[in-house]
Amino acid sequence: MNERRGFAVLWVSVCLDMVGFGLILPVLPFHAERFGASPLEITMLAASFSVAQLFAGPLVGRLGDRIGRRPILLASLAGSCASMVMLSLADGLALMFAARLLSGSCTNAPTAQAYVAACVEPSKRAAALGRLGAATGVGFVLGPALGGLLSTPSYPGLPFVVAAVVAAVSWMLAFAWLPEVERTAGTSAGSSAPGPAARPPRRRTKLLGLALVNFGIFAAFAAMESTFALLVERRHGWGAAETGLVFALVGVVIVVSQAVIVGKLATWLGELATMRVGLVLLTLGLAAIGLAPGWVGVTLGAGLVALANGLSAPTLNAMISRRSDPAHRGADFGLVSSAGSLARILGPLAAGVAFEALGPGSPSLLGAGVALAIVSASVAIREPDPG
Repeated sequence: MNERRGFAVLWVSVCLDMVGFGLILPVLPFHAERFGASPLEITMLAASFSVAQLFAGPLVGRLGDRIGRRPILLASLAGSCASMVMLSLADGLALMFAARLLSGSCTNAPTAQAYVAACVEPSKRAAALGRLGAATGVGFVLGPALGGLLSTPSYPGLPFVVAAVVAAVSWMLAFAWLPEVERTAGTSAGSSAPGPAARPPRRRTKLLGLALVNFGIFAAFAAMESTFALLVERRHGWGAAETGLVFALVGVVIVVSQAVIVGKLATWLGELATMRVGLVLLTLGLAAIGLAPGWVGVTLGAGLVALANGLSAPTLNAMISRRSDPAHRGADFGLVSSAGSLARILGPLAAGVAFEALGPGSPSLLGAGVALAIVSASVAIREPDPG
């Protein structure tokens, strides 16, 4: 019962945290423009979040291994709230950059994933991690819509104030009801987790392989995502309304696939096979977006990419949890999370170069090539042992 309550509280806290995060996305570029930010500075502001996540992920995860998941989750939520307050008070770009760096440093993904892995038996982790991903998806769908509604010229800081309030509510909920979970049978909350040398080299090698898979998935998805609006504008004459509808579709498909489909498919096929199905769908979806002559093909491709994301991410995380002993689980999730953060930085950069040099469809086609390479490389991956 305690573990069920812990997962339920964590789900709501993560969902609320993502509502707050997504709430500021539509207004952040315009807020930066008020302080004279150039397009380059705005993209740097967006990238600063992922840069901070890149370095903070393993550190935050390892701290969770050492002192407990609950205090790290509470600190992450508090930091998220503080970053929103900073944005609401910002009177220049310097404070905005500081706020985004703080927000990225307070990543809670590795600790939340390790928390779920401790709450759920191995055979059910793919489904549970999928539901946790669905919490992120629900928040990400609701947040930008709410941010757009709250945006007003008379009070441009309102979305940031509301985001801070949402983050504060998330923190209070977790503080009141989120229980601690056992990290390892032989480690107390106040003791240190074994150092990296205690981890078997073979396990470290397998985790690095999964980190590379995660890097490839995020790089391919980020390359498509960052240039999708430009592609459909150039090729199909779409505007913000049509593009927004497709992104809303993507969000809904990710939520449904993570909340409902991935658990059942992983039980039937196994985690590794389900991840491979996701990678094949990612390849097909990106190729369809890059090659489609009309809106039907583009929409179908976006739906396949969303379904692929919903299948591959939870099963990949479930395999990471099986390959990690409880004393290192947070650090391992942090390592893989950092690979995704690096991909979110490099993917859009490579996509921009390809878009200008090779044409509008090239970023998605290059992403399809990356996904196909990951499918081929995944042959070397073996289903993890139970546990």
